[in-house]
Amino acid sequence: MRISHYHQMVPVVLKLSQEALQITTSKKQEIMGHNAYLNDVFHISEIEDVTVPNSRPEDHEFIIKCQQRRPAVSGQSNGGSKSGAGATATIAITFTSAKRDIIVQVFIQSFLFFMPYRFFHFHFDLDNF
Repeated sequence: MRISHYHQMVPVVLKLSQEALQITTSKKQEIMGHNAYLNDVFHISEIEDVTVPNSRPEDHEFIIKCQQRRPAVSGQSNGGSKSGAGATATIAITFTSAKRDIIVQVFIQSFLFFMPYRFFHFHFDLDNF
């Protein structure tokens, strides 16, 4: 996985079920002076897009775009909303895996199972599959 802010590769484990995507670092990362595994979970409805870039097939890259909720800051309004739910932002995470084609197929199956009537944008070159 490439963390876009730092532009570095971080080994991760992806777990994809029919309802969620879990991304966990396979090694502890230093966070504010402490070493810890980082874990992020996205509900399948928060995944906006899965893209296979038009790059060399041997790169095995794919990009997942997800909605990330940001908690509301106390004392600030959220665009006039009083609900207290934070704003959402779309994040893009680039992965590299030799099993890319299988992973993308599992995403498609998860999308179709969980939300059969939602329209998804899948961008990939079928000649590379």
